[in-house]
Amino acid sequence: NWSVTINARSAGKGTHQCEIVATDIHGLSASFVLSFEVLENQAPVMVKKIEDIYVEGVGEKLTFNLDEYFSDPDGEALKYKLTEGNRMVAKAAVANNTLSVDIVGYGSTAISLTVSDASNKSCSADVKIVVKNPDNLVELYPVPVTDVLNVRTGKAADTEIVIKSASG
Repeated sequence: NWSVTINARSAGKGTHQCEIVATDIHGLSASFVLSFEVLENQAPVMVKKIEDIYVEGVGEKLTFNLDEYFSDPDGEALKYKLTEGNRMVAKAAVANNTLSVDIVGYGSTAISLTVSDASNKSCSADVKIVVKNPDNLVELYPVPVTDVLNVRTGKAADTEIVIKSASG
């Protein structure tokens, strides 16, 4: 029994040939030309967007099967790198191709997911997370405000907003 191992990274993209020669103890030999093609690696792709998360109240646990959201055109196994925002609002983890998000506090944050293949080609996705306190009729954010004040109500409402400076 014998086998041939081809290191595609060393061979590089393109069509290649190698000659395999087998010689017995009497000096007789046979040869075979092996042709193979190494295709260019393609980056993983997002096949479905993970929608932003909006929940009222804490304690909810959300899970996402990442196989439904990302795939690799070459069929390679994918690796996931998670970057969390404010862990006082949501804690996230990735295990066994599943993204888990635990809602632990009120406010807003975001998580970023980078998906890479064996050649470290990648794609990424950002997910915003907003957790509303159901006891608050109106929420204003961010605090402190620098240029844009967001006003969020629990339900659609006709609203009049008056903004005054500290001096009146």
